Amino acid sequence: EQPYFNGSAAFFEVLSKCQQLRRLCLVSRQGTFQPSAVTAFMQSCVDVIMCHMFMNGTLVTCKMLQKTLLDSLSSSRPALSVVIYPLLHEDLDNVIRGMPLCHLDEITLFKSRVAEEPMKL
Repeated sequence: EQPYFNGSAAFFEVLSKCQQLRRLCLVSRQGTFQPSAVTAFMQSCVDVIMCHMFMNGTLVTCKMLQKTLLDSLSSSRPALSVVIYPLLHEDLDNVIRGMPLCHLDEITLFKSRVAEEPMKL
């Protein structure tokens, strides 16, 4: 979770070197991504079974990328979960309700803790 995150080709290229990566979740208010970089990353990281991205982008771009990934990878990865959707879209609640609960509870946090003060005990 990071506001204004830039999911550039360079980021996904470096991330693809992490061979133990199984799940990827990016949540970024006003964050951007390059669809071709995400596609290349997912094709090279064959063990990734979850790719959830909630960032800036048009609904059309997000849905096209999600469909591309599912169409090209689902046969080789039957357990693949891909959800790519604009973070501030009005229908995000409906999309979240359709996500596998295990991914939502264990992985996705929609509240950044990056800039929070530590709890006082």
